[in-house]
Amino acid sequence: MSPDNPDKSDAVAEVRSLRERVRLLEERLAASDRSMQAQTESLHQKTRILESILDSMSDGIAVADARGHLRMFNPAAADLLGLGPIDAPPGEWPQRYGFHEADKVTPFPPDRLPLVRAIHGESVDDQELYVSRPGGPEGLWLSINSRPIRDAAGEVTGGVSVLRDVSRRVAAEAALERRTAELLRSNTELEQFAYVASHDLQEPLRLILSYGDLLAKRGRDRLDPGAARFLEEIVGNARRMSDLVADLLALSRVGTSTAVVEACDAGLQCDRALASLRDLIEREGATVTRDELPRLAAVPGQLQQLFQNLIANGVKFHDGAAPVVHVSAERRPPLGVVSVRDQGIGIDPAGLEKIFAMFTRLHTRGEFPGSGIGLAICRRIVERHGGRIWAESSPGRGAIFRFTMPLVEGEAA
Repeated sequence: MSPDNPDKSDAVAEVRSLRERVRLLEERLAASDRSMQAQTESLHQKTRILESILDSMSDGIAVADARGHLRMFNPAAADLLGLGPIDAPPGEWPQRYGFHEADKVTPFPPDRLPLVRAIHGESVDDQELYVSRPGGPEGLWLSINSRPIRDAAGEVTGGVSVLRDVSRRVAAEAALERRTAELLRSNTELEQFAYVASHDLQEPLRLILSYGDLLAKRGRDRLDPGAARFLEEIVGNARRMSDLVADLLALSRVGTSTAVVEACDAGLQCDRALASLRDLIEREGATVTRDELPRLAAVPGQLQQLFQNLIANGVKFHDGAAPVVHVSAERRPPLGVVSVRDQGIGIDPAGLEKIFAMFTRLHTRGEFPGSGIGLAICRRIVERHGGRIWAESSPGRGAIFRFTMPLVEGEAA
C-alpha cells in the first residue's frame, strides 16, 4: 500500500474492522443460539418431568384460565370426576360433572365451586363436595384445595385445584358417628334402667328390713337357734342388697345428672364429706386431716361424693391400727391434682387398675364390707369432669388415690 494514498489505506482498515465486528457478532449469535437451544431442551425436559409427575399423581389437578376455560387436567382428575375437561362455562360444571351438596341431591352452587372461587382471587382449603361422576361408576367424596394463579404484576390469570378422594374417610366418620350415637343411646337407656330399677327396689327392701327387724325383736324368745340364724341371714343380706341398690342409684345419678359445673371450694366439699362420715370415723377411731385445697370446676354434690368415697375407703381398709387419712392437693394449671393418702393395708400393684371396675372386690365381704361400686362411682365422677383417677400402692404400705380436675380460672400455681 502506498503511503501516497492515505484514503485508500483508511478504507482498507475500516473494511477489516467491519469484518472483525461481523465475525464477533456471528460468534455471539451462535453462542446465544446454542444457549437458547440448551435452555429450550432443559425446559422441555422439565416439562416432561412435570407431566410425568402430574400423570403419576393420585390427586387430581385441574387448571383454568381467568375466563373459566379448563386448560389442564391430569389423568387422576379425569378419573376422579369420571370425565375429562369440557368446553363449558363454570355455571354448567355442577351439572356436567355431577357436583352435589352433602345431601347428594342438591346441585353444588357454581359460584361456590373451589376453582371458580380461585379464579376470582380466593384461596380455598379442604372444601368437600359429592361427585356423582356421570362418566364413571359410583359417586365419591372429594376434598378440594384451590389457589389463584397470578402474573408478575399480581393480576389473577387463572386458578388451580387439587382434588383428593376422601370417600373412605367420610364413610368411616359416618360409621363412627352412627356407632357413637348408638352407644350414647344405649348408655342412656342403661343408665335410665339402672336408675329406675334401683329406685323401685328401695321400697321393697326397706319393707323387708323393717319387718325383719320387727320379727327379730318380737320373736327373739320364740325362735329356735336355727330359725334365729336364718332370720339374721335374711336381714343381713337384705341390708347388703339395700347398700348395693343405693350405690347403683348413686352411680346412675352421676350419668344422668343435669347439674351444672361451677367454681367449687374443694375444701368445703371435703369438709361436708367428713361430716357425712362422722359416725364411721368415730367408730373406727380414725384421724382424717386435710391441707388447703384449691377451687375446682366441678359439680358440688359430685365432688363431695368423690371425697366421701375415697376417704371412706381409707378409713375402712386398715389392719387394726387406728386409720390415718390425709387429703392434699397440687396446682398444676390448668389442672388441680388431689391426693387422698391412707396408712391402711395397701393394694397389690396387679389390682390397681381393676379396683375402679364395677363389682370388683379384692377382699371378701367377711373381711371388709362393701358393694364393690364405690370406686367405680369415683371414676365416673372424675371422667365426667374431664379428669382421670388412679391409685399408687403396695401391700402393707397404705395407698394414695389421686384425681385431676380443672382448676377454676385465676387459681394461683
